[in-house]
Amino acid sequence: MARPLRVALVSYYVHMGIGLGAYARGLLCGLDALDCPHRFTVVTPRPRLTGLERIRTVTLPMPVPPLTPRVPLIYWDQLAAWSAVKLIRPDIVHWLQPRTSLLPAAPRTVMSLADAIPWAPPLCGRALEHGYARTYAGMTRRADMVMTHSLHAAHDIAEFLQVDRGRIVVNALAAEATREDGAASPPPVEPPYVLFVGGSERRKNGARMIEAFARAALPETIRLVVVGWIHPGGDDDDDLAACVASLAPATRERVLLLGHVSDEQMRALYGAATLFAFPSLYEGFGLPVLEAMQRGVPVITSTTTSLPEVAGDAAKLVDPTDVDALARALEEVVGDPGLHAELAERGRVQAGRFSWQATAAETVAAYEQLAGAGA
Repeated sequence: MARPLRVALVSYYVHMGIGLGAYARGLLCGLDALDCPHRFTVVTPRPRLTGLERIRTVTLPMPVPPLTPRVPLIYWDQLAAWSAVKLIRPDIVHWLQPRTSLLPAAPRTVMSLADAIPWAPPLCGRALEHGYARTYAGMTRRADMVMTHSLHAAHDIAEFLQVDRGRIVVNALAAEATREDGAASPPPVEPPYVLFVGGSERRKNGARMIEAFARAALPETIRLVVVGWIHPGGDDDDDLAACVASLAPATRERVLLLGHVSDEQMRALYGAATLFAFPSLYEGFGLPVLEAMQRGVPVITSTTTSLPEVAGDAAKLVDPTDVDALARALEEVVGDPGLHAELAERGRVQAGRFSWQATAAETVAAYEQLAGAGA
């Protein structure tokens, strides 16, 4: 049996229900349920997390008001590194988001990096203009181990950040367990609708999604619901409000830009959707695909990056840059009850292949491997 390890997990975003927050929360719940001798402590700026019985929480509130959107994370990260070393004295510190701290952390450090999006052309390529991105890249190269969530992300991290592929561990994510008590809230929009999650962020491909919906020959009762932050167009964002405004009046009325919604509303929107469309240009994993599949919602997604790994044969895959192909896929899945039912069933099976317990077990195995290498 492996010797007991003291592991500090640093998470700035654990209170969030999406992205890095969903990963942190899912992993911590998986670790909490795992039968192993190791001791885990999470360092977070939020009060004690509920639902965790075996994982200790160290709360580090933000001591200064934010000066810019990134200052809180960078400043808090320095405190987290110091606290992890001085208070917990861990064998391993695991950053559950890109690390910015320049302070020593532990004999061994692990850093989770969801993707190489800031560095991977052609979507970005401006990362080196920003000091924080240069810091992330440097800290990634200095970590003893890098964790990511798909083979595609591992390839890009190795290539664009020049990290030895042998130091990168891949462990997949999972969808949140669905409630079985029948207490789901009603969605904020009446069905039927096609659901798109991604907001204005250009790599999420919202402008093409809206155009494809406008071209598709769908029943007039079906609307397109767009969830996610809606920003004016810019370097990294599409102006989705302008896209909608350019549509014919009858189609324009069928496109709803909901913006950001609560976790409860998001679960309700998934559950009542006729179809989930996720034609993203670049993902490190693509958790929304599993979240929709788990609820029995047919999925259309992209042939690019990590999405075929996540979707398997359980989704309709399309070239995300081909608007006509996306429109045809919408017509096929909505208009063919047999295909709709088949994708729904395949999706449930595919989502069941992923679990936070498996992610936690793979993470612990990586900790043990790293500790053994340093023994």
